[in-house]
Amino acid sequence: MFVNFNMPNKLFIKELLNRRIPQIIGSYIIAGTSLVLFI
Repeated sequence: MFVNFNMPNKLFIKELLNRRIPQIIGSYIIAGTSLVLFI
């Protein structure tokens, strides 16, 4: 993992963001639907 750390650093951050953002959006959607169902 730390062998070639200089080149794919931005790609690694981009991959992290691409994996993190759908999780955040999905959690917000789940929270919104649960609030709508409870109200």
